[in-house]
Amino acid sequence: MNGLLTTTVGFELEGTNVTRKKVAEVVNSVIRGTINEKISKEQEPESVKMALDNMGVIRDANYYEYKEHMDVDVYDIVGEKTWKVVEDFSIYPSYGMDRCFEVVTPVISEEKDLSKLWKIMRRLNKVKALTNDSCGMHMHIGIDDPNHVKKFIMGIYENQDYLIKKFTRNENRLERFAKPFEGKEIDELKNKDVRCFEDILTVFTTKEDMYDYSNKDTKHRILGLNSLVAGHVEYRASDGTVEETVAKSLFEDITYIYEETKNNSNSTIVFPTYEEVVVYGK
Repeated sequence: MNGLLTTTVGFELEGTNVTRKKVAEVVNSVIRGTINEKISKEQEPESVKMALDNMGVIRDANYYEYKEHMDVDVYDIVGEKTWKVVEDFSIYPSYGMDRCFEVVTPVISEEKDLSKLWKIMRRLNKVKALTNDSCGMHMHIGIDDPNHVKKFIMGIYENQDYLIKKFTRNENRLERFAKPFEGKEIDELKNKDVRCFEDILTVFTTKEDMYDYSNKDTKHRILGLNSLVAGHVEYRASDGTVEETVAKSLFEDITYIYEETKNNSNSTIVFPTYEEVVVYGK
C-alpha cells in the first residue's frame, strides 16, 4: 500500500509496563533505522500535577521523587522519517517508575507509513505493553481551511456522544483533558462568518490567550484546537490502547468526518445509532 491519505495524520500512543528503551527497539524493528538515545530533564508541569490530583490519581512519595529528580531517557528512531519514544508526565507508571512511554509518530501522509504504525502496535502487544486509566491515544489531523475546520468541529460535535461511547472508558479524563463541545459554543460558531482561524479560536477562548499553545480552553477539548495555526487539530477523547483494531477504527471514524465535512456543504454525518456502537475495551 503506497497510496496517499486524504489528509496528513499523526498519532500519540501512551502506555506502560514496558521500558522506553524496549519500546524504541520495538519501533525500530519495524522502521529499521537508527535509535538515538537522549536524556530529558523536563519536570512534570504543575498543570498536569493539579489535573491528576483533581482526578483522584493517588501517587506516593516515590513517584514524585522519580518525576522530580531522575533523568529521563527518550529516543529518536530515525529512518525515512523520525519516530519518537518519550516520557509523558500525565501517565501514572503503575507497572514501574521507568515503565511509562509515549510513541509519537511522524507526520503520516501515505498508507505505507500507517501500515507501519499498525505493525508497531501488534508488536507492542507481543511485548506486553499495557495501558491504565491515565493513558490516552491522540490523533492529529492536518487541516488548513478555516471553513472546513468550522464544519469539522460541528461534525465532531454532532457525533461526540457516539465517539465517546466507542472510545472512552474513563470519562473522568474528559473534563480535564478532552472536554466535549457545548451546544452554546457550536451555536455561536455556526452563526459566525469564518474567514480565518482567529474567528474560530475566539469562540472558545479570549483573543489574548488564543495563541497560547498550553491554553486549556483550546487544548484540552475533545478536539484540541491549540495547534490550528500550525495547520492541524487533535482528537483527544480516546483511552490509551495498543490494540490495532481500536486505533484503526478511530482513524476510520475521524477521517470519515473529515472527508464528509470537506466534500459536503453541511456537517451532518450519519453514524450508527447510539445503541449499535461497538464499545472497545469493555
